[in-house]
Amino acid sequence: MKTNIRLKPSAAPKVSPNLKVTIEVIDTAPPSVVSATHLKGHCLEVEFSDGSQRLINFDPFLKRFRHPDLDRYKKISEFKKFKIIDGNINWHDYNMIFEPESLYKGEIR
Repeated sequence: MKTNIRLKPSAAPKVSPNLKVTIEVIDTAPPSVVSATHLKGHCLEVEFSDGSQRLINFDPFLKRFRHPDLDRYKKISEFKKFKIIDGNINWHDYNMIFEPESLYKGEIR
C-alpha cells in the first residue's frame, strides 16, 4: 500500500535565515586496536583508538580451550607472532582472533 502525503505551502515550517544548527555525532562503534605490545607470558598491553589501554592476559583462554589450531600459541614464541590488521589483533592469517569489543571489555572468549 502506497501513501502520498502532500503539505500545503502554508503548512511548511518557516525557518529563520539566521538559524544555526549544531549536530553532535556520537560514535557508537567500539574502539579498534591501534597497537599491542608483548609484556611477558601471554600478556599484551593493548592500546585502543580512543586512547585507552588494557592489559590483557590470554593465558586463561589458552588453557581453557583445547584445540590443535590454538595449542601452538601456548608457546610464547608463537604467541608473540601477532599483527594488527583492520583494528584487531590477528595471529597467523586469522587463525586466532578476538572481537575488538571483547578485548576492550577484557572479556576473552
